[in-house]
Amino acid sequence: MKTFLHLACVLLCAVIFAGNAYGQSPNVKFEAGSTTGSIGDVVTSQVTFENFASPLSVQFNIEWDPTVLQYDRISGVNAQITSSEIDSSFVSSGRITFIYSSNPVITFGSVFDAFDLSFELIDDGAVSVDLGGTIEFIGADGMPRTLGSDPWSVTVGNGGGTSTPCTGATGQTVVFGDATVMSGNSECVTVYGANLNPFSSFSLGLDYDGALLGNVAIRNVNALFTDPADLLTIDSTMGPGVSRGLASTT
Repeated sequence: MKTFLHLACVLLCAVIFAGNAYGQSPNVKFEAGSTTGSIGDVVTSQVTFENFASPLSVQFNIEWDPTVLQYDRISGVNAQITSSEIDSSFVSSGRITFIYSSNPVITFGSVFDAFDLSFELIDDGAVSVDLGGTIEFIGADGMPRTLGSDPWSVTVGNGGGTSTPCTGATGQTVVFGDATVMSGNSECVTVYGANLNPFSSFSLGLDYDGALLGNVAIRNVNALFTDPADLLTIDSTMGPGVSRGLASTT
């Protein structure tokens, strides 16, 4: 009888121990919670893993609306994570993939600050940054667990959705934003495109008065133009007596 009671106690204690180890569900938390800003702002949230213990494998996507948020960068990566575990190949489509397997096992701890994620706000809208796609969490005991999240809500402008000069445009359209600037100062003018997808190629010329505008440069090119050959170039050699510049892309 004593042997039986002792064995029962060992089994019961093992179950209680396992329950304590895995009683709290694993969770991915975006520390910012909610963010508001204006077009052109860059916002950042720390991505934190909670109750990850020592999993055998983890996989999930971080997803967002790329028409409202444009990926800027990942920074502050925890030294226990290798760059190969964060795949940012598809940021132009609004997706980052985190894949981890247990070679070697990482003991994440109850709270683990993984990395910082930054976006540029490029259009009015109310969107969330959250988990999506294939979501997997396999605990150290080999059992799958539900991976939860605390999403990051981002509101740009009035949150009312698309409100650029291209709103209501039909057909392929390129529109320039407005700007007022004093002599000697610099100003950024946004160039919008509407209904340009899908396409195999396109080109355009941007004309300006070289007597009034100088030192023209191109900044913040949309991530869709990933090939260096796609990037816009400046050509001010338009011939004698022609006071203008040309920016073109093919």
